[in-house]
Amino acid sequence: MDNKPTSGNNAAKKISIIVPVYFNELSLPSLFEELLSVEATLRQKNIEAELLFVDDGSGDGSLQELFKIKARRPATKIIKLTRNFGAVHATNAGFQFVTGDCFIVIAADLQDSTELIPSLVDKWLGGSKFVICKRARRRDPALSRLFASVFYRLVRFFVIVALHAKHQQEH
Repeated sequence: MDNKPTSGNNAAKKISIIVPVYFNELSLPSLFEELLSVEATLRQKNIEAELLFVDDGSGDGSLQELFKIKARRPATKIIKLTRNFGAVHATNAGFQFVTGDCFIVIAADLQDSTELIPSLVDKWLGGSKFVICKRARRRDPALSRLFASVFYRLVRFFVIVALHAKHQQEH
């Protein structure tokens, strides 16, 4: 989740939710229902939700499921990549279309708990510029767990240390 400058303090805030999609035909209907529930919760807090799905060259029926989602919620944005570029590139493609005051990236395969989104938004509204989540337990293959471990160590080293150093310089 990250901040973008806002144009005014009285206007409703908007959170952009980016969902990279790759062979997620079966999970998309459930994910969409969860996101509709999150959207209703956010609306009660005067927060608008923007949904951006990036199809990363799926070879299954993911794109057709996304069109069904768009038919039910016309404001939904669908970005279709020409081939599979990987989740990072799909996420970056989604960033190009974000119009919210902040954004969050979630997995299309239901690995990420959408129920956490309102509390993450609360942290952001409370003044946090960055809200980063880490799974307590992973049920992924060993290689995926290794890469995740390396990623979080890099985040802690480069991002957290850099933010702390910047904060120290400002005071």
